[in-house]
Amino acid sequence: MKHSIIAFLVGASVLMPAQAGLFDGLSNLVGSKTEEPTSFDSSAPPESQLAQYVEVEGETEGLLKTVKAVAITQFQIEFMTATSANAFAKSGYGSSSTHANSYVNARLEGVGVEDFQKLADRYYDTLVASLKAAGIDVVDQAAVLSHPEFKEMTSGAKASPVEEDAEAGKGVFVSSRGIPIWFDSEDGFIRKASISFGKKEKTDPYQSFGTQMGQISAAKGAALNEPALMKSLDAGSLRVRMTVPFMQIKTSTTSTSAKTDSRGTVQIEKWVSRLAFVAPDGKRARVRLKQPVAVSSNVGELKDVTTTGEKAIDAAANVIAVATMFMGGPVKGTMQSGTSYALQADPKLYADTVSTQLDAVQKMFTAAVLKEKQ
Repeated sequence: MKHSIIAFLVGASVLMPAQAGLFDGLSNLVGSKTEEPTSFDSSAPPESQLAQYVEVEGETEGLLKTVKAVAITQFQIEFMTATSANAFAKSGYGSSSTHANSYVNARLEGVGVEDFQKLADRYYDTLVASLKAAGIDVVDQAAVLSHPEFKEMTSGAKASPVEEDAEAGKGVFVSSRGIPIWFDSEDGFIRKASISFGKKEKTDPYQSFGTQMGQISAAKGAALNEPALMKSLDAGSLRVRMTVPFMQIKTSTTSTSAKTDSRGTVQIEKWVSRLAFVAPDGKRARVRLKQPVAVSSNVGELKDVTTTGEKAIDAAANVIAVATMFMGGPVKGTMQSGTSYALQADPKLYADTVSTQLDAVQKMFTAAVLKEKQ
């Protein structure tokens, strides 16, 4: 569903007068912009889609070519349950500038932790089967969980499920086979060959600030205990993470508008969906999505649940924005318009869609590993 607000002329049905200098010079735009994911063809051969969707990085030649067995030390799928996005546009300068904000809030209904657990268990089975088919043995999970080094390594971990409220929205992290939930840094996993002064690690939008701070303790535990665990089990360590948003929200700004375009459907998110391999000798490699895997079909009914109170807040903000335009001066109000949605998911359709996409992603990941082993 498209939702837009016109920055200069129309905003939430409020007509704004033209101002001197309003269209002079280049527009000064700020705000969030996202590209709409391309629809993924799950029937296409996985090998044909590697270049577009998958990236392999790290010490791949020394690890992925020789890996014969892995112990799954981390396994988590985050199922997003609430999200939001906004597009903010600013045009002009000083007293002649105008602001516009278009926003969307959304929540997932109709499915819950029980549904998520079934999907996580199914994907665990798919993962193990695909690894074995690629010639990589998987250590019995009970042997990993009962190992003293693993217990020490994950002493600060949490039992599944774990709820997170982060920049990208709210979600539930779900594991399988009793593997505890612990978090590590995506940006810090691959060691950099050189130091870039002043460059900060990329913030993980799916982890809260508190969780990201806790990565320090988790990294320390992994550094101390993971090598001994791998040596004892005679296997590498495999860390698995997948992220499943339920909403595609495309945001854009132009010199005259801020827009959001929403669609209730499932995608497997890029950057935070990956297989991370650690070898006993310390080498690391990662296979992850570089583009979202999205489907074109919906998984339920998207309902507008915007309340009267929310509409009143927007209307009041627009009155203030118009008033500040007439008065001039440095303080500017913002024309705004937003919508709240509830995606009422069909449980079977949601499960089938998520399973299909996770299977497709795993097939590509397996194909990527096999390509490296050649």
